[in-house]
Amino acid sequence: MIEFSGRQGQNNWSYGYWNRTADADKQYMAWEAQLCPRNGTNTVSATDHWNGGDWDISAAVFAPWTEMTGGCGHSNGIKDGADHWLVRRCVREFTGAARFAVTLADGRKRCSGPLLWRTRHGRHLRISRRWPKVH
Repeated sequence: MIEFSGRQGQNNWSYGYWNRTADADKQYMAWEAQLCPRNGTNTVSATDHWNGGDWDISAAVFAPWTEMTGGCGHSNGIKDGADHWLVRRCVREFTGAARFAVTLADGRKRCSGPLLWRTRHGRHLRISRRWPKVH
């Protein structure tokens, strides 16, 4: 990702995750995303999810494994505790048509697949693509 950084809001991008396990209705809404905190230490903790190069919500070696890099990401699965979904949000204000070019891939082949949600003013417009479950 060209504009990836360790600063929330830089180039209008923010980084976080949605904890589906903790959500009562299990339906993602834009305001339910938890932004990754940043205190400037580059040491992953409860108050800083930036390790100096990537967003990582836990210093634990294995679980939860929820992290984002400039080129990929990994959402923690329910078998390791909480079901996390990564959120990379870009806010742009403009009028007129917009075109998006996005590449999504499921490298593990053991989950329901990645989603691209498009929202406007916090309301879902549609899911752009969902891959079938692969066993």
